[in-house]
Amino acid sequence: MSDPAAFVLIAALVATTTAVILLHLRIRSLSALATDYERALAEASAALRTARAAGERDQRDMVALLEGHGGAAPDLSPLPRSPSRAPQRNVRTRAAA
Repeated sequence: MSDPAAFVLIAALVATTTAVILLHLRIRSLSALATDYERALAEASAALRTARAAGERDQRDMVALLEGHGGAAPDLSPLPRSPSRAPQRNVRTRAAA
């Protein structure tokens, strides 16, 4: 094998080895990130389950409290809506016309 051909092959081998090493390092980094995301999702899921359980407990307590009133539960209907605060465009009433 001639020297220029050997040089080209060695250069290609070095370039390929460098690319594989860099790719390996990047995959390890992404794997670490994926592990962190998994951990964060597990923590968020646990927090949501805890909040749901607390909400269900509060709901059961409220039902038990209302049942204890013997049917005289307070009015829990929503408050009337406030008038719209959107600007009105030259709206005339019949009295003003």
